Formats: sequence, structure tokens, C-alpha cells
Amino acid sequence: MANRNEVAKRAGVSPAVVSYVLNNSNYVSEEKRKAVLQAVEELDYYPNYFARSLKKRNGHQLLMLSDDMRNDVFLELAYEMENYAFEKGYYITVGFCSAEKIPFYTNMLLSRQCDGLFVANNMFSADQLELIAKKVPTVLFQTKLYENLSEDISVVSGDIADGMEQLVHHLVDCKGYRRLVYIGSTYTKRMPDEKTALGSGLRLKGFLEAAKKRDLLLDRDVMVVSSLIGSQENQYSLDAYVDKALTLWNPKEHTVFVVANDSEAARCISLLQRRGYSVPQDIAVAGFGGTSSGCITNPQLTTVSYPKKEIAKAGIDILLSDRQDRKRVHLQYPMTLIERGST
Repeated sequence: MANRNEVAKRAGVSPAVVSYVLNNSNYVSEEKRKAVLQAVEELDYYPNYFARSLKKRNGHQLLMLSDDMRNDVFLELAYEMENYAFEKGYYITVGFCSAEKIPFYTNMLLSRQCDGLFVANNMFSADQLELIAKKVPTVLFQTKLYENLSEDISVVSGDIADGMEQLVHHLVDCKGYRRLVYIGSTYTKRMPDEKTALGSGLRLKGFLEAAKKRDLLLDRDVMVVSSLIGSQENQYSLDAYVDKALTLWNPKEHTVFVVANDSEAARCISLLQRRGYSVPQDIAVAGFGGTSSGCITNPQLTTVSYPKKEIAKAGIDILLSDRQDRKRVHLQYPMTLIERGST
């Protein structure tokens, strides 16, 4: 593989001129620039950007960590972030961080092997995030309630509480459903620092608040099916979640399953149909997230959509802002109800 010195020799210039041309960092005559680019092409030369980034401590690399990339919200956020970051001269690395991987990612981030962190992940505690944010610019896509979040951490999110209020208003006030079964995500695990029996997820919190506002009672009108309560057996199986929900379903009551994200809501529709139920005639289904999964079901999925492009751009802009002037930002974007045939 050719190196910079060989390119310089072929082009008849110094190695420094090769760097100037490739980095567009200094004036080089058009004649020399063309000679360098021709030598690069002839020698099939690729600069070692990774080595350069270690030397400069700036690899133009941002890291996005999610709970689980099977959740389409994270995939679509990553897509929007990559497009926008590329326009800014950066690239995105996407990682799935389970609880077991936290020590690895924490050590990597503390050694500053990336230039910014976008956290779409409930696995980290507030203390761990604070430790990381002191070393690396950090933006949190917040889907869980944190106590005493560090001032070094900026937050971008959808207005989840209002999104759930819109959804429950549609289901109860407009459609007349009186029996609501919330099916938690199999992707999101409860962490040891969560103090309540139902965890600290903002989706479930918003759902329960909207139900309480309408005098719907937990254990009578509203049921919760998740790994956070009940048997530990098959606790992360959507099939088990749906089977448990069906034991709570009363065919004499107008019932809707509210599923924590669109991809699992789409699977829920498929599981119900394979069990002989008709959606929405027997059981209605709603999701949350506004992803492409909601368009591939029959009937298509009623959901609430995050403004993913706006969230992605805001997160990138915060990470790339001048660290000297950077102040904590808390941006909360409105969410949009999308009514389709599943309800």
C-alpha cells in the first residue's frame, strides 16, 4: 500500500504539499494540486484517517449509543444523524450498549476516542453519564426520567407526555375505548437504579397519567404487561407479553393494546391475527414512535411520531458547538398523532 512519501515523490512535491492538498488546509498552486491528485489516483493512495485522528484528538467521529437497534426509532434517528453529520464533515458510529457493555463503552469514552456522544439508551445511570460528559460532549435523547442530571448533559427529546396524551385522547375520548392494555417494550430492561415497580420510562408514565386524567383505574380499566411485574419466565418475549395481554382482554369491552414502540406493535398485530383475532374489530392496536414499521401492517398502525429529523439535527448541532461556549440545552419537540386503521 502506498504512503504519503511515495505520493510526494511521484508528484514531484514535498510530503507537506501532499497533506495540504488532501486536507485543503493551505494554498497550493493548481499545477501541484493536479500532480498530487494524479499521483494519489495512480498509486491508489488512501490516507490513514484513523491514525491522524489519534494524533490530533479529533477524528470527526460521533458515537450514537442505543438500547437496541431493533427499535426503528433509533434506526431512523441514526439515518437522519448520519446524513446531517456528513454535511458537517463528521461521521456517525452506531453502537448497541447493553448493561454488560457499559464498562467497555465508558472506558472508551473516557479515553476520548470520539468527538461527541448521542445517548439513546436507558442503560446508563445519571452518575455514569455525568462522568462521561466531563470528558466528551454528550447529548441525551431522553425516554426515561433521570434525577439530578448533570449540567454538562444536554437533552433533546419528543414531548412524550403530550404524545401519550394525544394518543389516549384519540383512543378514549374519540374512539370510545374503555379497556386499555399497555404492552411494554421487550427491548427496554429495568435497571437497578430505578426505584419504582414500573421503572422510570416516560412512555408508561405519560400513558398512566393520561389514563388517570380520564378516571380510568389501574387494575380495572388499565392493565400493564411488561417484564417489570409478574413472572420472570419468558419476561422478554413479545409472544409471552401478547399471551398475557389476552388473558386480561374482555371481549365484551372495547379494548385496545397500546404497545411501547411501532416495531413491536406491528409484530403484535401479526401475532393477534395468527391467533385468529381481527384488528381492530376484536382488539385494536396502537404504537408509539411514528416509524416505517407502522406502514407495513394490515391494517396500518395508529401511532405517535417523533420529529426525528429535527431531533437529529439539534443533537448534532449541540455536539459540534464550541465547547467553550457550550451551555446545557433542553429541547423538547412536539409529537404528532398519526391515525390509521388499527384503531
